[in-house]
Amino acid sequence: MQVAAYVNGILAAQGGAGQAAPVHAAVLGLCGLSPGTKHFSNGFSIALPRLPTGVHELRVLASLDNSTWQEANASPMLFEESTAHPDAKAALARKDAIILQRNAQLAALWAERAEMGPWQDRPRGKGPEGVASAVEKPGNATNLVVIAVNTGLGSRDRRDILRRTWFPKGTELAAWEARGVMVRFVVGTSVQANDPLAEAMRTEAREFGDVVEMPEVIDTYGDLSLKTQHLFTTMLSLWDADFYFKVDDDVALNLEALSDYLTARRMKKNLYLGCMKSGQVLTDSKWKWYEPEHWRFGDALGPHGINYMRHATGQAYGLSRPVAQYIARNAHILHRYANEDVSVGAWMLGLEVELVHDLLLCCSSAAQCREQTTPEKRCLVFSEVTCAGICQAETRLEPIWKSCLEKPYEAVTLATFDQTETSTA
Repeated sequence: MQVAAYVNGILAAQGGAGQAAPVHAAVLGLCGLSPGTKHFSNGFSIALPRLPTGVHELRVLASLDNSTWQEANASPMLFEESTAHPDAKAALARKDAIILQRNAQLAALWAERAEMGPWQDRPRGKGPEGVASAVEKPGNATNLVVIAVNTGLGSRDRRDILRRTWFPKGTELAAWEARGVMVRFVVGTSVQANDPLAEAMRTEAREFGDVVEMPEVIDTYGDLSLKTQHLFTTMLSLWDADFYFKVDDDVALNLEALSDYLTARRMKKNLYLGCMKSGQVLTDSKWKWYEPEHWRFGDALGPHGINYMRHATGQAYGLSRPVAQYIARNAHILHRYANEDVSVGAWMLGLEVELVHDLLLCCSSAAQCREQTTPEKRCLVFSEVTCAGICQAETRLEPIWKSCLEKPYEAVTLATFDQTETSTA
């Protein structure tokens, strides 16, 4: 009998059943044997190469004639490669389980303390770390909206472009705040001590007064879901508003139109606003938006693979206060996926939340800009699907904003739109 082992879809080892070889713990686990097993009479031994630490998928197939292959009953399985001793890992896993259980119990007790009844109708209060722990009725907040623009330490050029276009600065920033519209750049910290980029960011923050730093978040793309959690938690702790929006720094907004749009919906509760999609789960690690935990989304049905649940595109989306507070209160038990927009969509599952799908939140072509003939048809956000933002934002964002969003009723076609005419929302 020949046995073949595939790790993450790649043939990692092949050999004959019973062939003597050091046995990887994952192979023993697939056979239902303890890590200390030295040999067994009715099975196989096969060695796997050294693997990087982390979670891997193992598939094992067997063949009697080298032509017809049968997959093992327990295959596929996920295993974690680690330098830790198996007994130590098991002890840590038990401890982690206890901590998670205690955290869940504390969260439940805190919820019961507020008031019995639907979570969105509980009286307002304060929870851990100064974050609102319960939710009042909609329309009663001091401010209309907090717009948090996600940006990186090294993205000064993009921030300056936004300040020249739709992002208010100086007296304009104060004027918008008087209207209940709070706009801030949100940035994490550097993994390196004494990083000149981090120091430059602090100087910039002192100069403009429009940056919120989250020192507990390392500013890397891989931690974007964690950063998004902290973004909502931090904005809630700083400002009381009816809506909280997360926006990327490579999209253009019409603040006046967005303010009118949200004012008309201020009395509605439990909203999740954005351009909703349900794209394919990318299972190949070579892709930019690869999802390592693709197995959580089920099995592929046909040649098109697995689809995500419905969720808003990550360029710009908003949550009404009850929904944002839910994320802040339960951040410690909300699972984070590789892609932050998928994470937020997953957190909405099981909640009484209305998904508001509005293409005005993702205008992407000159044709849509020319259709702005009434206040109700004004583009709120401009982005391009192919780039998950405005393509070549450093050179194209400003002319697109001027020709489409600055004076929406006078929108004209410019060469800046050449790359967007075929984009779809």
